[in-house]
Amino acid sequence: MKTSFISSLAMQNSMRSTILKAQLEMTNLNTELTTGKHADLGVTLGANTARSLDLNRDVDRLQSNITINAFATQRLESSQAALTSMATAANKIQSVVLTTNGAEAPTTAVVLQTITDAYKTFTGFANTAVGGEYLFSGINTDVQPVDDYFAEGSTLKTAYDAELNAFLATAGVSKPSDLTKDQVSAFMTHIEGVFNGTTTVTNPPHTGLDGTQNYDFWTTFGSKASDTNMTSRVSQNEVVQSSTNSNSQGMRYFAMTAVTAMTFLDSSVSSEIRAMVASQSGTNIGKAIDGLNQQASSLGLSQERVKKSNDSLAAQKKIIETHLLDIEGIDTYEAKTRLDLLQQQIEIAYSLTSRLQKMSLVNYL
Repeated sequence: MKTSFISSLAMQNSMRSTILKAQLEMTNLNTELTTGKHADLGVTLGANTARSLDLNRDVDRLQSNITINAFATQRLESSQAALTSMATAANKIQSVVLTTNGAEAPTTAVVLQTITDAYKTFTGFANTAVGGEYLFSGINTDVQPVDDYFAEGSTLKTAYDAELNAFLATAGVSKPSDLTKDQVSAFMTHIEGVFNGTTTVTNPPHTGLDGTQNYDFWTTFGSKASDTNMTSRVSQNEVVQSSTNSNSQGMRYFAMTAVTAMTFLDSSVSSEIRAMVASQSGTNIGKAIDGLNQQASSLGLSQERVKKSNDSLAAQKKIIETHLLDIEGIDTYEAKTRLDLLQQQIEIAYSLTSRLQKMSLVNYL
């Protein structure tokens, strides 16, 4: 008869192998409990892995659309806020010019200061930038759209002065206060057409222009914005306009009203002419307000479409994620139970290994 034996080393190696396997499984179980999904989808799902990958790509695409829509929403909200502030500035001009001839009319200095401050406010908001992109530049988002009329070397002021001086020369006078009421009315009609683009500008009186071409005054001297606005794909099949530009009629009327009012509401001009200019300026700034409000309304419609698209995308994403949970999800209670059992097994294995390591023949000699 032959006796067999099991060495303590073999038992230790067996315990070590058991511990390593248990630790690996615990790592997988911890991953599953954290993510709520199988640790190795390929092994678990087999042929359904391709379906899982397709659905995950759909979720990523929907999330990408939602993220892009967030940028579009920020641009739309900021643009509407700026347009509202511009309309408020326009209302200040309208208020001051309509009270010019009242019993408690403000002084010409107050009127001019109010118009100046409102025009500066308008320019500041027209040149608003968010995230390094100008809101009212159309697709020319890296270009500041509106020229600062009060800045040194302003191209807009130089161009306006050229139009005014050419008109004064034709009328045979040297300064605006020398014009008659009819002449001032004619100039305001002329400059309205110039700012609106219905009257093109030429060389002379403007310099540096190609005489063979027709130039729009505002887009040549006052605004560097593109007429083409930014668009955003808010869903797979829908694209909305997500910006506006400073070439709009509302902004043209604002600038035109401000510069003409500052010219002819000066104290050097007769009260009769100031009354006529104030009345016409009130009408023109009203057109500016209507134009700015129309721009804000258009952006508001786009914002509503983005919101509805986001609701639809979120619903689609939730449906797909629910289906993915059915495919990839685990039973968290079962996984937690298995994890607890493995922890107990490892503790027992460590205890046995410790006892085996302490075994020695010396203790029995």
